[in-house]
Amino acid sequence: MKTLRIISRYLIGLTFIFSGFVKGQDPLGTSFRIEDYFIAYGMNWALPASLFLSILLCAAEFGLGWALIWNALPRVTTYLVTAMMSFFTLVTLYDAIYNPVPDCGCFGDAIKLTNIETFLKNVVLMIFVVVLLVTRKKESPIWKQSQQIVIAAIGILIMTSTSLYAYQRLPLIDFMDWKVGKNMYPATEVAARYYVTYKNNTRSEERRVGKECRSRW
Repeated sequence: MKTLRIISRYLIGLTFIFSGFVKGQDPLGTSFRIEDYFIAYGMNWALPASLFLSILLCAAEFGLGWALIWNALPRVTTYLVTAMMSFFTLVTLYDAIYNPVPDCGCFGDAIKLTNIETFLKNVVLMIFVVVLLVTRKKESPIWKQSQQIVIAAIGILIMTSTSLYAYQRLPLIDFMDWKVGKNMYPATEVAARYYVTYKNNTRSEERRVGKECRSRW
């Protein structure tokens, strides 16, 4: 059981760190996804808080994953992870059935999943979360209580700082297709048609002449 708990702790921890990090690289884009959910659920009054919630969500995910990896505050962390995973599993179940938002954005622009794939991913992760919950009293941290608090705070601070930097400047790692340095030219030449329209003002007649040319844009 100890081995299973260690595997579960690292698996959930790394997943939360990755999820928080990739979304935190684009807090504005994550806020747009949160806005999509607010609009879909008729919560337009919450739209102004979307950016704040974006940064908070990324910091919380990363911080919880960070704490799990370092085995800091295991009981508190386990309760919070269980609550967060239970909530998002229910949300993704609703998404998988009714599709109110086409893309949940759980892994930002790094990995695109359908709503059904996201729900199934959460179901699998919940198995390991249950393991953490059942075995929470069997964990003995090697850190003092004060050290555990500092470790958890460091994780939250890292992700909050990263998100603020990305919002004000540029992401440390840009997962978007149009990131700086990306070749946006098509792999092959694209045929383009150019049209000129002639209009006879006397008889109100129009004639359209088109020409195709091969070009790279």
